[in-house]
Amino acid sequence: MSDYLYGKSLNDFGSVKSTNLFSCLNIDKNFLKKPVSTWEEDVAYLQAKRRLLSLRAVNDTAERAVKLMQDFHGLITAKEEQKQFLLRCVQEHRNLYTRISVKDSDFFRALSARVNVDIGR
Repeated sequence: MSDYLYGKSLNDFGSVKSTNLFSCLNIDKNFLKKPVSTWEEDVAYLQAKRRLLSLRAVNDTAERAVKLMQDFHGLITAKEEQKQFLLRCVQEHRNLYTRISVKDSDFFRALSARVNVDIGR
């Protein structure tokens, strides 16, 4: 396996889209054009390394699901069977409505806000 990796160049591990991360984080990517052996002395590389290592990786979807369950645990129903049924209903709803565009999402958000005002929430 290591022999396989030695035969690869840096271009084999990235693409044009990979460089979008550098642009989004305002990182100078000129060090990529230099030999890897010189990176540890390169100011641009050291700044990029420091910036990237300071990022915190999160799984928003999983964290939101856990938070949702913690907030509603026991509020809707205390019976485990009913809770599982409710979770299946939520999952089915998500499966049915996964292709809502941003435009549609804004519409539904505005509609929801209006409904909440209309019913006195």
